[in-house]
Amino acid sequence: MQEGVVITMFSDPILKIFFFGGFRILVNDIPMNLDSWKSKKALELLKYLLYRKGKKISKEQLLELLWPDSSNLHNLHTVIYYIRKKLREITGNKTAAFIQYSQGNYYFDENTIKWIDCFELEELFRIGAEIEKTNPERALQEYRKALSIYTDHFLADDIYHDWTMNIRQHYMDLVSRIIIRAVNILSACGDDSEAINICKNSLKYNFNNEEIYYNLIKLLIRNGELLAATEFYQDYSRFVSEEYDMELSSRFYELFEENNIYIKEDNGFQYNDEISSEPFLCDKRLFSLLYKLAVKRVKRYGEYFSIIYIRINGNTVREIKQYLIHICRKRLREGDLICHWSKKSLMLYLHMVDKDESYQVKERLLGTISRNLIEKLFIKIITVNANFIETGSCVFLADMIK
Repeated sequence: MQEGVVITMFSDPILKIFFFGGFRILVNDIPMNLDSWKSKKALELLKYLLYRKGKKISKEQLLELLWPDSSNLHNLHTVIYYIRKKLREITGNKTAAFIQYSQGNYYFDENTIKWIDCFELEELFRIGAEIEKTNPERALQEYRKALSIYTDHFLADDIYHDWTMNIRQHYMDLVSRIIIRAVNILSACGDDSEAINICKNSLKYNFNNEEIYYNLIKLLIRNGELLAATEFYQDYSRFVSEEYDMELSSRFYELFEENNIYIKEDNGFQYNDEISSEPFLCDKRLFSLLYKLAVKRVKRYGEYFSIIYIRINGNTVREIKQYLIHICRKRLREGDLICHWSKKSLMLYLHMVDKDESYQVKERLLGTISRNLIEKLFIKIITVNANFIETGSCVFLADMIK
């Protein structure tokens, strides 16, 4: 619809305002062409007054907002005249003031406004929070509606306007709370799939909320999506490290521990022929992520582990590799890792196994293998502990096995 086309005549224009994402106004559900507004100051003032609908703002405050280095009221009067003129044209109402004036204060007439997205979101959250304990299903419906309204950050195209910053953060925090409440309800009733999707969808808004990441990782682990859980762990860990120069709280590590992923309680060096649980078999990508997590535990808790790299030389590599995996699955513990590192190599992770013990594990693995087969293997052992890291030794897998 072109600017200036008369929609209809009505006594009270019905305006729907959208602040989330790009700023929009609908008049009787027909969008205004705000791109045609030549005065950017007018558009900014319109946004400011609409958000504070009905609240009186002094002319001095508006001057400070738009012209911080000027006290010329003529500029303000010109902009307000422009806004009124444009709104009258688009609504077809030649008499409505839209912006009211009273004793040195301006305010937008809230009687002309039908709906504002951010206030609707707040109301949906209020209703949901009030009934959540007694009627979680109904509360979840309200939270879903609220999340559907939040299409992007508050005035996402105006991130450098000072007055929008605190408001934008307020709604980021509020939506994060809504997400966490919705996820908790879904998780409690066993609908992990929707809960995971809500968490994942929220990440595009860069909330970087610890509770959202924690819930997402917990749900992914619970549903057996270990690779995805570890990747999200790494993403958030990297953010916290770069942004705040901190490490994640211990509860993130505990998620992996309590779900028996690969970090087991240290019961000493226990390798025997009565092992009933198998080690964890994974690909190179997941192994690398879990290795990085283990290195962090070395730094944080003083733990240690050993890596055994096995490369197969010669022919019949595929058959030999499968045989070695069979041996490893029989001889290693639950909590250890076996990785298909490459077509010709395996990588083993041995949790809480020191250098001497790692050589014992090596002999245990090779004990049932023929000498001819052993001669085709290149084996390297690296033990990673606090001293290893403090001395500046390389902790990148690809470099360690050269």
